[in-house]
Amino acid sequence: MHLLPELVHLDKAVDNPIKPAELYSVDPRYPHDTLCYVPATIEHIAEAGKIAGGTTGTPSKSTAENGKKYHDHVLKNLVEVIDKLNR
Repeated sequence: MHLLPELVHLDKAVDNPIKPAELYSVDPRYPHDTLCYVPATIEHIAEAGKIAGGTTGTPSKSTAENGKKYHDHVLKNLVEVIDKLNR
């Protein structure tokens, strides 16, 4: 919605809330957020596919403003990772 709003169809959004997991998180509001989300098992991927077509979280609550916040968050972390790799 932030970068390509014409590709977003919120009427098709299906929520699939993220279950707490010890080793990873995907919410930038939390300090332990990771750069990206990788489901732990094939079963978890299949479950996400059945529940919401492969999505996680609550896409029905998406806004362009929140998309920009998340985009900026991921970009900042990615730049930090690249900087550390270049040292």
